[in-house]
Order: sequence, then C-alpha cells, then structure tokens
Amino acid sequence: GDADAPVVYVIDFDRARLYGGPVPLSRCAADIRRLARSARKLRGGLGAEGWRAMADGYGLGWPLSPEETAALG
Repeated sequence: GDADAPVVYVIDFDRARLYGGPVPLSRCAADIRRLARSARKLRGGLGAEGWRAMADGYGLGWPLSPEETAALG
C-alpha cells in the first residue's frame, strides 16, 4: 500500500441497534446492502473493485457471497 494514501473508516449509525451478542448475519447483509444504496445515491457507488476491497477489509465475517458482492457495484 501507499504510505501517503488516506485511511478511511465508514461509520453509519443510522438505524443502529445494540446487540447483546454477535450481530446476526442477516442483519449484517442488510446493513451492507443499505450502505450500497446510500453510496450509489451519493456518487454512483463504489464499483466492483471497491466492494471487493470492502469485503477484504471486513474479513471472514463478510456476510455476502461473491456474486452478491459483485452485484453491489
């Protein structure tokens, strides 16, 4: 990576809920789809490469299949 590249954190508390344990995968998936809709409204979305990077950064808990992730872009 580029040492001068900006670091970006996305925090969206709209419709947030607290859970006493792990967040259900169905809720995670719904939240990611909602984020995709919001991103498209703002500037046309993240594109397939952006969503792959988001999934990579999210880690093993990413709740969408590769096909669903590609469809977000």
